[in-house]
Amino acid sequence: MESDFRKEMDARLDATQAQVAQKLMEHTRETNAIIDSFRQEAQQFRSELADMKVEMRVQFAKIDARFDSMQATMERAIAEVVKWAVGLFIAAMIAFLTVITFVLNHAS
Repeated sequence: MESDFRKEMDARLDATQAQVAQKLMEHTRETNAIIDSFRQEAQQFRSELADMKVEMRVQFAKIDARFDSMQATMERAIAEVVKWAVGLFIAAMIAFLTVITFVLNHAS
């Protein structure tokens, strides 16, 4: 009787172990599928990120070119303003000296 009980328990244990092993294999396959999916998504993300980096470099190159153009324009404009300011200062000094000379010569 005890031998039959032991055999029955061993059979149940073997069946339970087989079910656990099967469930573990199914879970392992599902987990591996999820991990592979994440790897594919990560690879796609890396590819998109690399494309974005290239696009950003192109955009920054365009912006740098615009800034260089603006800097050249600003330098020319500043040179023009300085030239006019110096010219106006010289003209004002000449006019001032002319007026003062005329006033001092005719004051007496």
